Amino acid sequence: MTLVALEPRWLYRDGRCVGIRFACPCGGHCIFNPVTLFFQNPDDGGPPDGPETMRRTRSGKKFSELSLEPPVVLPQHVSFVIRAGELIRV
Repeated sequence: MTLVALEPRWLYRDGRCVGIRFACPCGGHCIFNPVTLFFQNPDDGGPPDGPETMRRTRSGKKFSELSLEPPVVLPQHVSFVIRAGELIRV
């Protein structure tokens, strides 16, 4: 499944791109929808935003090339990694 298929949006705070939001890959209406993740390494080199447990180190500038580490674990739901714009369940 591609990240683009989950209708991602950049998350901005105070004019800074600090994370990403996208539809839950489960495809249903769940408590995790939308999935919100923050970047440990924002583009502008500034400090990260959001809860530490929701931060991911990112590479790539476009949704189609975005990779995030470590894996995303939504307890008792789904777990996945995002590599080069692809969502891979783990």
